[in-house]
Amino acid sequence: ARDAQAEAVALAGEGALELGRLFARRRELLDGWRDRFQGMGLTVTRPTTVDFDLDSYRSLEDRVPVAAWRELGAVASDLRSDVPRGAYRELEERLIESVERHEVQHRLDYASGTLETAPAPLVELLGPEHPVAARATAELSAYSSELARGPDVVKMNLALLARHVLARHNQGSPEHYAGLVILDGLAEQLGIARRPFVEHRRVDRQAVAFAYLEIRDRSAAELSAAAAALWEALFGRPLPPLSAR
Repeated sequence: ARDAQAEAVALAGEGALELGRLFARRRELLDGWRDRFQGMGLTVTRPTTVDFDLDSYRSLEDRVPVAAWRELGAVASDLRSDVPRGAYRELEERLIESVERHEVQHRLDYASGTLETAPAPLVELLGPEHPVAARATAELSAYSSELARGPDVVKMNLALLARHVLARHNQGSPEHYAGLVILDGLAEQLGIARRPFVEHRRVDRQAVAFAYLEIRDRSAAELSAAAAALWEALFGRPLPPLSAR
């Protein structure tokens, strides 16, 4: 959360903090009402975007404190104002660009035959004939290249990648295996000592978490440079540059 906040402020200024405050208050209000009315025939869900229609919650108006209802209205109004709106647009654009770089790398890899052979660290982790090896190779290339090419959001992306390793429900997915190789490879590139992430075919999440915390302490420039070096080590050639048209 601290990493995301720091990168958001660097990209969008103090408006990012205002945006975060409004999102947090909206979530607090609606989650409180969801818990309050659970089992009473009312379902309260949070919006998934910056915009939300206050009228969609109108059935709650007479059931919640007047001050709380007015506050939700004020949050809706403030989210439409210029400062948080501008911050949201800036952050959305940067994250979309990062996802686009990820997807472009997939297309480059399929066109160039990069995915025909899994890198050695992935083979060591999975074995040569694992059914998700090809997809894990694709995600390994795309995620490591995304970290390398996006220093302005590298710590946000590192946190998103770490979820695939640390969340038990993601275990066994291509992203899970790619994340294990990337976090271990970044630690190697940065000279960070760590315990083995996998022993007796079980992931040591504590070892992963300790390594992640040390990795995220490095500067954005160090992380992106390490990711570029890792991609080169995994795929045997320098990461190709991308340019926007």
